[in-house]
Amino acid sequence: MILFVNCQNCKHTIKTAFHAPGRKSLLSGGKETEITCPNCGDHRSYSINNIYAEESPVVFLTTFLITMVIAITLYSLALKYDLHGLYAVGAAGVIPVLIFSIVNAVQKRKLSKFNDVEV
Repeated sequence: MILFVNCQNCKHTIKTAFHAPGRKSLLSGGKETEITCPNCGDHRSYSINNIYAEESPVVFLTTFLITMVIAITLYSLALKYDLHGLYAVGAAGVIPVLIFSIVNAVQKRKLSKFNDVEV
């Protein structure tokens, strides 16, 4: 997940350099943090509660690529061992979709947990 804050001066969305699994882990530096807006140059203190999380496209793309590799591998194995039945082809399609869905659900739960909790 990627953490953002909105500039109080120009309303520009600022991508932060923070990497935290939860809002409480950001408390090590106090309840406020100093951030400079790259758009207008305004330097202000922002409450940790003003920081919000969004999905990382890197996680989405990585999961998608891994599930595609798994699907191709399963389908290749089904062809190699003459498993042309519905079950083999179904497994090649269903297993990657399940993996992708689980990873996506976990990511959404982390985002929701981060954005809903305030300190």
